[in-house]
Amino acid sequence: MFANYDSPEHHLAQRPGLTAELRKLLFDTPKEEWGSHNNYWRGAEMWQGIHRSLLHESGLFVGGLEKLADLPKGEMEAALLLNDMRHLGGHLIGHAHVHHHVEDDHYFPRFKEVFPQLGRPIDLLDCDHRVLEETLDAVEGHVRAFQAEKTDKDRIGAALLDAKKLDRILNRHLADEEDIVIPALLKGL
Repeated sequence: MFANYDSPEHHLAQRPGLTAELRKLLFDTPKEEWGSHNNYWRGAEMWQGIHRSLLHESGLFVGGLEKLADLPKGEMEAALLLNDMRHLGGHLIGHAHVHHHVEDDHYFPRFKEVFPQLGRPIDLLDCDHRVLEETLDAVEGHVRAFQAEKTDKDRIGAALLDAKKLDRILNRHLADEEDIVIPALLKGL
């Protein structure tokens, strides 16, 4: 468990990035060197590829909901876009859940075992996952309710607010996660 997680400097929804205290615990490999590192292809490249995919899906979902919010109800385009958003949202939610569970169940315990100094930063990421899971659950509730005849502007607006929140915290979490885990992966897990 991460002490003081609910403080603005640590909580995923409020923090601007990792604190100096946490950064001191990380391996010091500049981002500019990650892609050219000899070990980049041994997991770090895959990790970043998954993150790029999640962020791309999240951005598409927010953009689609914004477009949907601007369309008059009842138009064929609105019904088709709603169906697309149901599928895209479902995929994004499933993708994020699987990614976080693999990290929680396999990677994070291994990081803490091999690199004990990363215990506190990894605990922060574990707490982030709880916040992400709550937000993913909220978005999933909207996605399940997306039906052409029953979805109104209020539902779309609420879904858009939660999708924007998810996009914002997902971007923050994945950036911080990469700062923590990519240099460790480059060391060799």
